[in-house]
Amino acid sequence: MPSNLKKLIRARMLKTGESYQTARRYILAHGQGAHSAGASVAELLKALKTRSGFCVLVGRQPAVGVGADPRAVQAHVQDLINNPRWYAESGSVSMLISRGQHDILLGAGAADDTRIKMLRSNVADGFPKLTFSDYCENCHRLIWCGQSEHEAECVCGQHYRVSFDLVQGLQWTIRQGMGCADCGTHFGMTEVGKGHNPWRSLNAWQVQCQRCSTQPPAGNDRLAIGAM
Repeated sequence: MPSNLKKLIRARMLKTGESYQTARRYILAHGQGAHSAGASVAELLKALKTRSGFCVLVGRQPAVGVGADPRAVQAHVQDLINNPRWYAESGSVSMLISRGQHDILLGAGAADDTRIKMLRSNVADGFPKLTFSDYCENCHRLIWCGQSEHEAECVCGQHYRVSFDLVQGLQWTIRQGMGCADCGTHFGMTEVGKGHNPWRSLNAWQVQCQRCSTQPPAGNDRLAIGAM
């Protein structure tokens, strides 16, 4: 077994408390094993199982750790500080890469996680007109993903990218259709007396109901909604 795969498994065990076999299955299932992709864009995109750099998010692994042994956690964090690790992820693969590969992918159009957040959606088999929404990582407002890949800004100013490469079937784990950016109520005519009508457009990808436009929920409420 390649030594870097062993390191990935041990790092996940330290972070999650999982057994060796459970951590190994997770790493292999998520494409995070030994990475032998070369230094060309084509090789890297093939390893990431994606057709375009637009669908790729790259960044530096945060220096954090979780575990029962404080000394082991601290050692892990210090190792990440002293020896930075870089990652790349698509809708189906997440893997460690070198700094050089990180820079190559950025040059090929990948998103830098310090500036751009990634929302991943997909089409629903048998329901071509059904769309999905997800939440802004910064303010937790709802964002409609639409029907095509694009870049835009949330009303909070966070820049994001929508990619249609989510593993088929996982789109059912995110919100269906368009909804109020603040309260999440599905967009459309609602019962008289509930106060959602009329709706207003915040931008091309976010709408707001009348109730939220006059009495917006507090930040903690919005966070709770976003976590649903």
